[in-house]
Amino acid sequence: MNNAAAIEPKKLGCMNSIRNIAKKAIKEKGLSDSEIRKTLGSKRYEK
Repeated sequence: MNNAAAIEPKKLGCMNSIRNIAKKAIKEKGLSDSEIRKTLGSKRYEK
Protein backbone atom coordinates (compact mmCIF):
# COMPACT_ATOMS: atom_id res chain seq x y z
CA MET A 1 0.00 0.00 0.00
CA ASN A 2 2.80 2.43 0.84
CA ASN A 3 4.35 1.98 -2.59
CA ALA A 4 1.22 3.32 -4.29
CA ALA A 5 1.30 6.43 -2.09
CA ALA A 6 4.98 6.95 -2.93
CA ILE A 7 4.28 6.71 -6.66
CA GLU A 8 1.50 9.33 -6.70
CA PRO A 9 3.74 12.44 -6.32
CA LYS A 10 5.93 11.14 -9.16
CA LYS A 11 2.85 10.82 -11.38
CA LEU A 12 1.77 14.35 -10.51
CA GLY A 13 5.26 15.67 -11.19
CA CYS A 14 5.27 13.93 -14.55
CA MET A 15 1.87 15.42 -15.43
CA ASN A 16 3.10 18.89 -14.47
CA SER A 17 6.25 18.55 -16.56
CA ILE A 18 4.16 17.41 -19.54
CA ARG A 19 1.90 20.45 -19.08
CA ASN A 20 4.90 22.77 -18.87
CA ILE A 21 6.41 21.30 -22.04
CA ALA A 22 3.06 21.68 -23.78
CA LYS A 23 2.78 25.31 -22.65
CA LYS A 24 6.26 26.07 -24.04
CA ALA A 25 5.39 24.43 -27.36
CA ILE A 26 2.12 26.37 -27.48
CA LYS A 27 3.91 29.68 -26.88
CA GLU A 28 6.45 28.88 -29.60
CA LYS A 29 3.73 27.99 -32.10
CA GLY A 30 1.45 30.82 -30.99
CA LEU A 31 -1.68 28.70 -30.65
CA SER A 32 -4.65 30.02 -28.72
CA ASP A 33 -6.44 28.06 -25.98
CA SER A 34 -9.49 27.47 -28.17
CA GLU A 35 -7.34 26.05 -31.01
CA ILE A 36 -5.62 23.72 -28.54
CA ARG A 37 -8.94 22.50 -27.15
CA LYS A 38 -10.19 21.84 -30.68
CA THR A 39 -7.14 19.74 -31.56
CA LEU A 40 -7.16 17.88 -28.24
CA GLY A 41 -10.90 17.29 -28.50
CA SER A 42 -10.73 16.03 -32.07
CA LYS A 43 -7.94 13.60 -31.18
CA ARG A 44 -9.89 12.31 -28.19
CA TYR A 45 -13.13 11.72 -30.04
CA GLU A 46 -11.70 10.34 -33.30
CA LYS A 47 -11.47 6.80 -31.92
